[in-house]
Amino acid sequence: TRQGVIISYKEDNKQISIKRSDDEQIYNYFINDINMIYNITHKGHPKPTTGALIKHHKQIYDDEFTDLKSKIKENRVNKDKASMRENKARLKDLKIKQKTERNEIKRQTKALRKNYDPSRDKYADQHVEEKDCWEYRLPNMQQFIINISNKEWKHKTDKRLRNILTDYKDKKSITSSEALSKITDWIDDKMPNALAYTTKPKDMSKIISNLSNNIIDILSLILTDKSFCEQICDRSYHHDLFEKMVIMKGKKGWKLRLHLFTSEGLKEIQEELHSHRNHFLSTCLYGSITQKVWEIIKDDKNADENEPNEPGSNSIAPDVSNDENKQQENGTMDDQKQQTKDDKDEIVTLHKYTYDPKGDEKNREFNIVKHPEMVKLKCVKVQTTKVDDMYYMHPSIIHGVVQCEGKTMTLVLNTKTVMKKSCFGSEQQWHSQQFKRQKFKMNELNDILSMAIKLIKSNNE
Repeated sequence: TRQGVIISYKEDNKQISIKRSDDEQIYNYFINDINMIYNITHKGHPKPTTGALIKHHKQIYDDEFTDLKSKIKENRVNKDKASMRENKARLKDLKIKQKTERNEIKRQTKALRKNYDPSRDKYADQHVEEKDCWEYRLPNMQQFIINISNKEWKHKTDKRLRNILTDYKDKKSITSSEALSKITDWIDDKMPNALAYTTKPKDMSKIISNLSNNIIDILSLILTDKSFCEQICDRSYHHDLFEKMVIMKGKKGWKLRLHLFTSEGLKEIQEELHSHRNHFLSTCLYGSITQKVWEIIKDDKNADENEPNEPGSNSIAPDVSNDENKQQENGTMDDQKQQTKDDKDEIVTLHKYTYDPKGDEKNREFNIVKHPEMVKLKCVKVQTTKVDDMYYMHPSIIHGVVQCEGKTMTLVLNTKTVMKKSCFGSEQQWHSQQFKRQKFKMNELNDILSMAIKLIKSNNE
């Protein structure tokens, strides 16, 4: 795998256990989960073909089919018609379930193709976008937070994007509005399709690398276009912990966001643990930011709640290395540098909510729905992102930002919304579950964008 050489492999009880040479930790994957995460990234982990997945999927049901068929045969010999009818009905239901899941594998494979036409998707009613985000999130996804270095694309620019910037900046042959429209069209053409479980982060990494390499020119271009700035104000707002500016959006539903964090803000307010309703890829433009990734611990009377579950139980995600002295050779991420034993063993019990936003984009209303039960989570990863680092985040991952270095700016490219709702956990019970966030004013936007240009320029000095 990209993360390290596999030195041990074991398949037992519908579960795969892998030991890697880079950290000598054992990672457990459940075949049912692998069916849905096979195409998350181009190089992040082994990528089975559709045929291999179908074969794997068939093996999951083989034992149940064999058992039911033997029972039907026994019923026939014993002339037990009632039991035989019951087992035949169970066999029929099992075949329908297997076919539905097999079609979903095929559908998600097709949906990632460039010429995918949703109107011709005969399995469209099987999408999970509107289902329970807590129930339909995939466990163990922190194993697939892809650490991508921008070094490959640093100081490189796609020819089409370079020509757009040159036409505006040097040749003066197009207006700022035309240049911004052409950049938006360029992202639209490059942006991959996205579904609840799958997208192509590698394609997204090339887009955001090109944009971050030219971000000073792009932000300067935006500042010259008053109409475009007014559009940004309409779709941007002041978050409790950071400033969130949606600087571009496209026909495919993607958004390009600029975030400004301050260390003072994170000291005053702790970010609630949450998942996202889309896939996104983020790169750090200035400063650094640290986040914790969490996994749900399901109640298990036979397991010690403070210890990782044994192989064969899908209660929590496998632990990751906590060796503070071990650093990645490529230097692109500082995943474990600040991870202490206390961080790794941290377990929290939170009020459980579902984030279900109301209204359209211009009149978005923050809305959370309370669940009667609490939710228990364990910290499984601590990750620090520095300038020129980038990472991919899957909608199933539950995380929270815990620290940043002074003022920190990140550029975030997210796909269209692939889940209508997202997970939300809080230590304190929220008394107000509906409110609207304050939008930006023109002078506030101009001040932040001007400051961003100065901060990013100082990286090169």
